[in-house]
Amino acid sequence: MKRFLLLYLFLEVIITTIFIQIIGGWFIIQTILSFLFGIFLVKASFAKLINALKLYKQLDRNLGFLLKENLSSILGAVLLIMPGVITDLLGLLLQVKLTSKLLIALRGKNTNYQKQTRSNNEKVVIDYDDIVADHSNS
Repeated sequence: MKRFLLLYLFLEVIITTIFIQIIGGWFIIQTILSFLFGIFLVKASFAKLINALKLYKQLDRNLGFLLKENLSSILGAVLLIMPGVITDLLGLLLQVKLTSKLLIALRGKNTNYQKQTRSNNEKVVIDYDDIVADHSNS
């Protein structure tokens, strides 16, 4: 872990130095805008997560996949708040839904989750996109 951190810090310093040489003083403006955008995304992500949690509580559904999909967005927003070119690029990349789904797939997890029904032991597959679509139609 220490080697990874040292490698990251080394790469961040090198790439940030190159970036500063290319765009000059605009780097400060880029850093400030990235920070403000990250703050905005954290607030928006938490608001979205809270609304979705309320919806899922009403529908009595499994929350695991909801948290996993929103976690990458929140992590990306936090990375945007941190100064540095690599963290900004990773933060922006994590804002893309495709990246979130790819990360979940790489971990060997599916976004479909199973839950036992209360009346019998049938398993029901719940898809996040279907629930969001159902909620937006009502």
